[in-house]
Amino acid sequence: QDAYLQWDVGRESEVYGPPTDRGLVFKISAFRKDHITKQSEPNNRPKPSRSGHRWPSAALPGNYTGHSVVRTEDDLLYFRSLPTFNDRLRPSDSEALLSFLTVPYIRMPLMLSFFTTADRVNCLFSRRIRAILHAVVLEPGKLLMPHRWHDCPEMVPAAS
Repeated sequence: QDAYLQWDVGRESEVYGPPTDRGLVFKISAFRKDHITKQSEPNNRPKPSRSGHRWPSAALPGNYTGHSVVRTEDDLLYFRSLPTFNDRLRPSDSEALLSFLTVPYIRMPLMLSFFTTADRVNCLFSRRIRAILHAVVLEPGKLLMPHRWHDCPEMVPAAS
C-alpha cells in the first residue's frame, strides 16, 4: 500500500507552510510521505523554472544534455555524447530514455516498460534516474494553456 498515490487539494500555506498563500495547490501523498513534492530546502516549495512549466521538471531531456532545447528525438541524434548517469546506462539506453521524454503523451508507458528488464531496473538506484521516472509518472505536465495555469480542478477524476 506504500505505492498508492493520494491526491488532495489544499491552500498553499497549509500544504507548504508560510509565508505565501497564492491559492489552491496539489498535495500528493505516497511512499509513507505526507507530501512527496515538499522540498527539504527553505520555504519547502519546488523552485520555479525557466522551461515554461509551472514547476521545474526532471522529465525534460534538455536538463541532461546540456542544451536548453531538445524538442524531438532528432535533436538527440545530433549530440556527440549523451549522459550515461554515472555509467548506469549504456549510451544506447541513455538515448532511448531521453528520446522517450520528447513524447509527453506516451512517455509514461514507454518509461515503465523501459525499466521492466532485469538489467535496467537496477538503474533506479541512481537518484537522477529515479527523479526522471518520478517526474514522468507523477507530474501532470504542461498540458494546460498558460492562461489556465491558475485554475484548479473542481472534480477529480475530471469530467469527460
